[in-house]
Amino acid sequence: MTPTKLQPTPGHPVWETHTDGFIYDCIHPSDPGVVRWVWGPASDAVDPRALAEQLRTSMRFEPVSIGIVPEPGPDRMGLVGMPTWMWAANPGPTTLGPQTRSLSSGGVSVTLTAEVISTRWEMGDGGVVTCRGPGTAYEDRYGAIDSPTCGYR
Repeated sequence: MTPTKLQPTPGHPVWETHTDGFIYDCIHPSDPGVVRWVWGPASDAVDPRALAEQLRTSMRFEPVSIGIVPEPGPDRMGLVGMPTWMWAANPGPTTLGPQTRSLSSGGVSVTLTAEVISTRWEMGDGGVVTCRGPGTAYEDRYGAIDSPTCGYR
């Protein structure tokens, strides 16, 4: 929310009974594209970006534990032509999100939601896979079928 560049003249109906402050351009989230006029005293001028940054730094994320079949390691093997399944072994709010925080100050409210939208896997042979969501954990009963959500062959 920022003060509009061209403030209405004193006495304009948008000021109602107020004689000081600023008129702000606001986009209402439930009605995108519609500009709303909101009156606010000059002392209430709050930087919404600063509020968003405060919210961002309050969020805590942990690394994702990788689930992959065939499993890596010296005693493990994969076969050429067999599918590789990839997934987040510990999906949740602190790894993939979503995390939502809100903060209000001086008549300004900011809500910030953070979540992983996609994961990019570099396969080591030049192949790259981009997956949406946490993936599907492999179970032996799946055999040699491809992962329905995040895989590579």
